[in-house]
Amino acid sequence: MTSPRHLAYFVALGLFWGISPSQYRYWGEAGVPVSHILVFTGFGLAVFLAALAWLRHGALGWNQEVLTYTNRHKL
Repeated sequence: MTSPRHLAYFVALGLFWGISPSQYRYWGEAGVPVSHILVFTGFGLAVFLAALAWLRHGALGWNQEVLTYTNRHKL
């Protein structure tokens, strides 16, 4: 990890990965379709990671390169 921010994201993703089976079972037993469960958990994780970025930096720091996943500085 190169920074505390990367560590926070890594921990958040690990927690999401660890709790996912419990969420899937709970929502599955509640009758929620699998496709909805995947979308809901994905959006939930995205919102959580965006909140982490916003709390840490006061902004999400998105730019054209981030949104289109491009890198103009090729190796």
